[in-house]
Amino acid sequence: MRSKIIFTFLIVFFSSCTRCPQKIGKDQELSMYKTRYKELSMLLIKDTNLVPILDSVVRFEKKCKYYDDSLFFIIRVWPIKENEYEVYVLRITSFNDIIFAVDPIQPYLGYFYYQNHLFYVEGQDAKKFFSITKTTKKFRYILDENSFPWNDDSHTSWIYYYIGNRFLFDEESSYSCE
Repeated sequence: MRSKIIFTFLIVFFSSCTRCPQKIGKDQELSMYKTRYKELSMLLIKDTNLVPILDSVVRFEKKCKYYDDSLFFIIRVWPIKENEYEVYVLRITSFNDIIFAVDPIQPYLGYFYYQNHLFYVEGQDAKKFFSITKTTKKFRYILDENSFPWNDDSHTSWIYYYIGNRFLFDEESSYSCE
């Protein structure tokens, strides 16, 4: 009798769970989330020293078990003070759930496509490496005020330092790439 009560409780609980993590498909929307749009400017790569870095990032990702054509990247750029040198940190991270990628609070500089992959660029200091065009595009994102449902955090990140007009590789971290 007790096991029937527990079983019934679990069925009722899980069938009424509106905050249970669920994967959201490209055209699927769940009513618990608010759909929003953010307009971003298209960017052009200004510093061509970035091109071989992007090539190696995409090449590496294609070897990962989570890779598919919808993989996209976020490039975050921020300055650090280092004596008399102008130093920037660039962090490039891959993701699959694009609908959760746009953070309305982040200061996005814009977006660009490279090797058929979307790259979002964050940080006003990224203007050193990218030019802003007049072309804009609206990106749909999901806003959930109570949680941020990342489905997978096992993607790869790279960190580069920009010192003396050149990029220096610092580290790569990957939890599910071989």
